[in-house]
Amino acid sequence: MADNLQAIENEIDACDKCLSLLKPGMHNPRPGFPSTGSYDVVVIGAEPGWNATDRPDPVEYKGRFSPSDPGAHTRNTIQQLFCCLEDAGLDFDRVFFTNSVKCAAERRKSPLCFRNCRPFLERQVRVIGPKLVVIIGRAASNMGMPQVTTESIERDTYLGYLALRIRHPRGASRMYRQRVASTVAAIVG
Repeated sequence: MADNLQAIENEIDACDKCLSLLKPGMHNPRPGFPSTGSYDVVVIGAEPGWNATDRPDPVEYKGRFSPSDPGAHTRNTIQQLFCCLEDAGLDFDRVFFTNSVKCAAERRKSPLCFRNCRPFLERQVRVIGPKLVVIIGRAASNMGMPQVTTESIERDTYLGYLALRIRHPRGASRMYRQRVASTVAAIVG
């Protein structure tokens, strides 16, 4: 079978390697979204949010949030990223969102969780062949890279692709999120 995002998603859905670490009823992996299309950017977070039991629909976020909104700092990660990308003028249909660990676990991820998910992540990135990989916060340390904790944007490579390591958008200043957006836009064009 040819390696494609749908095949990888099916394998992630069937994976049971970390069941002992999952919250009861939380074996609802989020392989990434959207799962069909052609992408310029892959955004990699550390793990699905604690209450992220459904696969998000990026269309529901499009055009609804702005970093200048009074409540922007309380938005979830996906919403904040959509704010940044929208401000950069990027087409959401060209961005693939995934995590270094695919399921929400009861406690902080053990290195075992990432080792189990790593082949899926690497295959996703290779199948997509992006112009840019954006690695958020703790995902970098999962992937063996230094985590960005200050408001810097670090250039790196991941699997031979240009990568930016950024701090987690939650708690980052609006100016930092705008700087991330303009850096991504300049690279992707």
